[in-house]
Amino acid sequence: MSKIGAVLVRQPEKDYFRDFADFDALTICGKTLTERYVDILRRLGVEKIYLLAQDTDAYSESGNIKAVRDLSEIDADSVLVIPLDVYVPHDALSILINYHMSLEPPVTLLVAPCENAKGMLSPQVDTSTGRVSTLRLVEEDKPDLVFTGILMCDRACIKKILPDIDASLPRLLDSGTLCEKAHWTGSWCRVDSPWDLLNLGRIVLETEFEIGVYIHPRARISHRALIEPKDGPVVVDEEAVIDHDAIVRGPVYIGKRTYVGNNALVRNYTIVESECTIGSSVDITESIVFSYSTIGRNAYISCSIVGPRVIVDPGVVTYSVKPEATVRRTPRGKIVEKQGAAIGEGSKIGAYTVIKPGTLIKRGTAVEPLSKI
Repeated sequence: MSKIGAVLVRQPEKDYFRDFADFDALTICGKTLTERYVDILRRLGVEKIYLLAQDTDAYSESGNIKAVRDLSEIDADSVLVIPLDVYVPHDALSILINYHMSLEPPVTLLVAPCENAKGMLSPQVDTSTGRVSTLRLVEEDKPDLVFTGILMCDRACIKKILPDIDASLPRLLDSGTLCEKAHWTGSWCRVDSPWDLLNLGRIVLETEFEIGVYIHPRARISHRALIEPKDGPVVVDEEAVIDHDAIVRGPVYIGKRTYVGNNALVRNYTIVESECTIGSSVDITESIVFSYSTIGRNAYISCSIVGPRVIVDPGVVTYSVKPEATVRRTPRGKIVEKQGAAIGEGSKIGAYTVIKPGTLIKRGTAVEPLSKI
């Protein structure tokens, strides 16, 4: 039996994603969330990785991962449980594994601060032992220390916790099961809506790449294009093309076989996945464009999520600052909360359309030119 195993838990489809796209199939910087976790777990030395899903026929067993429905198939002494609607980087999982293996309690929770903790579970600590005694549902919109959803437990507890972690875990703790907590103070996120993908993309760009320029040998960059990695990495993947006078200002990821047209400006935590076309003079910032999508010339895309196989015609504008936008203070100064559009898979947005902040355009929608939505 292996000492450490990991179970990736597929979560029920969220309401927002039913209207947007299939979350499990979306890639961030060229990899799905499942693929990214498999890479991280391999780097941590975890050999046994399982995917817990009701429809195991949709997943073929390979050397990387085994799809299971019966938890008895998991052969590990200690099991790392990761719901696939949460993302934490390599260092957070390393801290959790090391903490759990050093103390070997039945359960160890990965906890972290959250700015908006409403609806999440906050660990309550027994002051005499320093251990987690129960989990409390946060009912107010406020910062708090919360359970991320990721935990590590011994094999005896796994069936008592899965598949419904949020419902089963409080009952397990109330029964007196010993529970420790490992603290993570870095960036992490839960993905409940398409706009949460922006935060996910930021974390991946910040944690998976050092500042610098990473250009695949088979990418083609015009000698007149400007690549600026001053504020973050610029990653240009295989067979991507960046045309004359385009500016790419990191942190940015340009996917495989994606074309960035002349005079385009791609900047500030933008991710453009594979097989996309970014037209000439497009300005795109703090956004994600998923695979096989096209952004027409002179469009302005801000803080938005463009789903797979979307066509955005020339001159489209997405506004991202609401009149009642929240301003919060951070160590870097004041930040205005922004939210652009989420354009569902297979949609077509007509030329010179203006899209209001926070608009969700359902998958397969056709919007007439010159619309205001």
